[in-house]
Amino acid sequence: MAEFIEECGLAMSEDDNAYWKEEGAAVAMSVELPHIKTRKGKEWTRDLGCFFTKQLRRQAVEISERRLSDKEKEGFRQAKQKEVKNFIVAKAFQVLPESMKPSRSQILKMRWILTWKLDESPEGEPLKRDAQGNALKPKARAVVLGYMDPLYEHRPTSSPTMNRTTRQLFLQSCANKGFSVEKGDISGAFLQGDEFGPDRVMACEPLPETCEALGVPAHSTMMLTKAAYGLVEAPIQWFLTISRFLESIGGEQQLSDPCCWSFFKAEKDSQDYLDAVNEIHLSRARWNEMEAPINAAELHQLRSVLGALSWHATQVAPQWSAPVSLLLTKIHQGTVSDIVEANKLLRKAKLSQHQKLLIHKQGPGTPLIAAWADAANSNREDGGSTKGILVGWTTETLLQGSLVSISPIFWQSAKIQRACRSSAAAETHAAADAEDELYAIRLQAGEFLGEGVKLWSCDESVKMVPGVLVTDSKNLYDRLNRTVLTFKGAEKRASI
Repeated sequence: MAEFIEECGLAMSEDDNAYWKEEGAAVAMSVELPHIKTRKGKEWTRDLGCFFTKQLRRQAVEISERRLSDKEKEGFRQAKQKEVKNFIVAKAFQVLPESMKPSRSQILKMRWILTWKLDESPEGEPLKRDAQGNALKPKARAVVLGYMDPLYEHRPTSSPTMNRTTRQLFLQSCANKGFSVEKGDISGAFLQGDEFGPDRVMACEPLPETCEALGVPAHSTMMLTKAAYGLVEAPIQWFLTISRFLESIGGEQQLSDPCCWSFFKAEKDSQDYLDAVNEIHLSRARWNEMEAPINAAELHQLRSVLGALSWHATQVAPQWSAPVSLLLTKIHQGTVSDIVEANKLLRKAKLSQHQKLLIHKQGPGTPLIAAWADAANSNREDGGSTKGILVGWTTETLLQGSLVSISPIFWQSAKIQRACRSSAAAETHAAADAEDELYAIRLQAGEFLGEGVKLWSCDESVKMVPGVLVTDSKNLYDRLNRTVLTFKGAEKRASI
């Protein structure tokens, strides 16, 4: 059987295999037979063995080294060395400790796959040409016999590939925008993927050429750290590696085809954002009904305008946080006058679009994270109170009364969740929320400054970054500086 396969020009493993030593060893092959009345049909009726040999030779892809000339063998030897270099550069093999070496049946073996590949940029006379006269070059690939993996059925096998529709839409989009389309080939792609985790130990016997390059004895057992060709999970490992890289540089993976990634450059600033927000149109009749409740259509428009203003205030315009927050409270019992107020607020925001949120360069010393807290008691339609918080990055000279630059880090104007029966209680709750946010920002600022953070001792990490809470409430300040704490007044919980 081996002689027949060799005659057909097919590659065959040179390793001893007990199966071929059996007398009943056989291989099933399928070759389509042409109609008996055709010229090729007469060939197989005349000599079936010769016809089979010709067909198998024609379909053969792998190259048998035994049938190569000395010059071709040298070309494939160089191709093998190139493949071995890919394994060495990728650090695909590591020494496997004796305690982790499995039995021989669990060690994966490797073999060479030799083929002729189209040479698009030949240098000199090629070693071989195809039937059309195109130059060919030797291609050698070291393949792991992945089917020998004892956990083969438990390995992830599915890997997405780009479909035809995606390809056509991609080409159409490039044609519409006048983009140039390029393609590339990654040498040793699978070997450039991420390493297996510590829970994935794979024992492998490298090829003799690889062992020689690594300086280890032939037939050594080593640990394979990369998803080499032949492993059933190699395609999905490479896909995940590419996906993580594209995501890290700003790519957006399409939901319709995970193999297609888009890169969009966002050039829209806050000015463009507000220009797209339109005022709510009111008829002349509605202008005379200021206290009338808004209808469903007006409610939808009011939500849209306030939602856009809320995003603008939250991101880059803290000066609009308070009025937007107050209007959002009244939206469910809104009147025509609220629409007028929303339109006025939108016009003011558009007029101040030139104002920029500045981030000042602070000194190299230890920063000071300062938080300002203020509150308004029962200033909302439902009787609720409002808190205002601003946290900024500045320097410690602020504590000396100096005029310093402050870079805003966090700001908020929102309803105080707990009911407050006095202005002191509202100031207290606002200060408590501000200090809570100040604590978290000081912890994160410490990480930006290179300070280590230990979750079991966060207080020690926070103390590395100075912080201060600023309030205009004398009542709150006096209570915090009292020698003896007393619980008086209606808000005893706030006093605590």
